[in-house]
Amino acid sequence: MEREGCCSKPCTGGFVCVDCCAQEAFVHAGAIQGVEAHQAGKLPKDRVIGRMKQPVPFAGGLSPTIQVMDRLPTTDEHWASVVGPTLFGGCSENCCNVPFGVKRVNKDGSVSVAVGNIATITKIKPRSLTGAMREMLTDSDMFQFEIHDPSVTPQQRASLLGVLLLADYMFFERDIDQCGYNDGFFINLCNCYFCGALFPCQLKLRNNAGANGG
Repeated sequence: MEREGCCSKPCTGGFVCVDCCAQEAFVHAGAIQGVEAHQAGKLPKDRVIGRMKQPVPFAGGLSPTIQVMDRLPTTDEHWASVVGPTLFGGCSENCCNVPFGVKRVNKDGSVSVAVGNIATITKIKPRSLTGAMREMLTDSDMFQFEIHDPSVTPQQRASLLGVLLLADYMFFERDIDQCGYNDGFFINLCNCYFCGALFPCQLKLRNNAGANGG
């Protein structure tokens, strides 16, 4: 899997207005020999089997969305969209699963609502106190990947695994700590997604110790 880093695309992670703001990744058929990590985004695309990208503009609005495309000889065919909830992350991760539904896309680009999800990618809530501590103190996450439609090809399944990794980085590795101290103690209840950016919903206790000259 190949994903271009933030050094060459510095506006990723914020509002998605144009292509250079959108997160994007490619799935290659096997390892590419003789390349370095800093070359991500510039690798040859002759063995690409799938591409994942945020829609431009606005990246799904209030619904975090990743478009999934098959690589064809002359073009990329948009065959599915992965759509998640508006609110997720923060302390809500300790008590709620976070499902991302995979929906087929029609030839005209519309999402096939009638057939339901062809697959589901779910970030799993902790199942024990140890799991909750791991969730709070480390970057470790647990996901469940289910295929509901047997017609999904092996190449498309590989692309969806790439989506899982991309979604983990975009939505859960970059989110704000569940609690911390920044000019006062804060608890991050959840994150709100809007047009590609994450906004924390927090409770904060400000430190007023020095307000009275003490």
